[in-house]
Amino acid sequence: MIVIGAGVTRLTLSHALTKAKIDHLVLERGGIAPPHGSSIGFHANGSRTLDQLEYLQAVEDLCVPMKQFVTRLPNGSLLNRSDFFDSIAERHGYTFLNVERRVFLQAMFESLAKKGVVKTQQRVTEIIKGKEGIKVPLADGTEKYAHILVGCDGVNSIVRQAMWDNAHRTKPGHISTEETRSNVSIIMHLAAADT
Repeated sequence: MIVIGAGVTRLTLSHALTKAKIDHLVLERGGIAPPHGSSIGFHANGSRTLDQLEYLQAVEDLCVPMKQFVTRLPNGSLLNRSDFFDSIAERHGYTFLNVERRVFLQAMFESLAKKGVVKTQQRVTEIIKGKEGIKVPLADGTEKYAHILVGCDGVNSIVRQAMWDNAHRTKPGHISTEETRSNVSIIMHLAAADT
């Protein structure tokens, strides 16, 4: 199995595959914990997944507890203040976790039992589906082969593009150009910890 990308989902999947003793290879075009990105939040379902992987305590140790949820209008005036985070813990048995993305990624990588399955600086240039499986050519001229490919390669996904290309060959016009450009984030947030 080949997993493309080494972000939050990919490293979590690598932990799960390792725990299940499934051979896999993670290909990341950059480094493990790049300095871009902000914080990431884990709701109860994400915390439950980390707990099942026996990694929840390690993530909780990286976090500052979130106490109040404050919503402000664009001019800065207060709209709402609530004990949202305590409510999540009471209802679901897990608290909301907020952690800096690069800190989480580095910790997830360091805790992998088999770090060698993650290969950095491995830019995938193409995905070729064949009768025997999937061929994945890399920018350095090498090729990797697998029967299963998992695409977790972010907003500019080569896997998504390969799926769109296949859809266009199979059923031309089924996916519009507008749809292929519609993956846009419009949500902004600010998380602050009072320590």
